[in-house]
Amino acid sequence: MYVAFEGGERSGKGTQATLLTTRIGDRAKLVKEPSGIFRELLSNKELNLNKRAQLGLYMTSMAQGLPEWPEFGLGGQTKKIFVGDRSAISTIAYQCLSEQLVTVQDYCKTASIFGIHFPSVVYFMDIKPEEAFTRPNPDKDDPGGFEGLDLDFHTRLYDIYKDLMDDIHEGRLASYAGLPAINIVTLDATKTVDEIHKEVWDDINFRLRSRGIPLTAPA
Repeated sequence: MYVAFEGGERSGKGTQATLLTTRIGDRAKLVKEPSGIFRELLSNKELNLNKRAQLGLYMTSMAQGLPEWPEFGLGGQTKKIFVGDRSAISTIAYQCLSEQLVTVQDYCKTASIFGIHFPSVVYFMDIKPEEAFTRPNPDKDDPGGFEGLDLDFHTRLYDIYKDLMDDIHEGRLASYAGLPAINIVTLDATKTVDEIHKEVWDDINFRLRSRGIPLTAPA
């Protein structure tokens, strides 16, 4: 099973992804997108990467990351769980819809060719940027340089994310862009860390119980 946390900057994605992975234990694997050397390259301001070069690195990171853990059986009835702090959905929001570097249709086709997987469940951290940016910044390296952009950018991105989640939930992206079926779970990210984690934990347990592989015994 592959699940991912999505949302704007400082929405709490990384915190919740880490909490979930830690609580599940050995059955889970956490990956932060972008990861490894790709994150270092995207964070290196001296390289002065243009937007298309950044897009290429994001896609390469995702193409490289998931196949490294074939035992997690992304398409099967595995008992392993892959937890993403961001996913290919972020690329659709940032590079396709916000920066308009490539159409959603072309990106989905290219993602399929590259072997980039989409999560089966997305937990969307719903919080307006003016509230999110009152929080400390946990991502000091800021790959892509989005953290430092003005509030207008982040407000527009928030609106894009909201519309994108609706489009995925209603199946519109599946019909015109070939995006696979994805379950969207919207979380009120203004709640406390513990409250959000409980909602996520209850939801993922419900989904896994339906497959006969619960994380905890039913109440």
